[in-house]
Amino acid sequence: MSENQLDPEMIVSLKDILGDNFNSLIGQFEEDGQRRVDALGPAVRERDYDTINKQAHGLKGSARNLGANLLAEHCDVLEVAGKAQQDANLEQTLAAIQQAFAAAVAELESHRT
Repeated sequence: MSENQLDPEMIVSLKDILGDNFNSLIGQFEEDGQRRVDALGPAVRERDYDTINKQAHGLKGSARNLGANLLAEHCDVLEVAGKAQQDANLEQTLAAIQQAFAAAVAELESHRT
């Protein structure tokens, strides 16, 4: 795994396109992402597959838009499991999402302008 949680080219591109609004994008990602990660915990424990699918899908899209590809990959795994209503590895995948989200947020913070 690369040390970067974010695609550096995507970050440069977003900064160029968004300018002063880049910091706002970071804030929105952090807020929405944390809400989704927080919702996934109970959903995984309760095997609420609809919520797992919905929250993992939403977080995956946000992560891809920011170039947080590792986070997006973990979300994809959880989304697929939610759609298939598979119990295997839900907790481990959630833990990977929580870790990747925290690392992506930390890296994003270093890019604030």
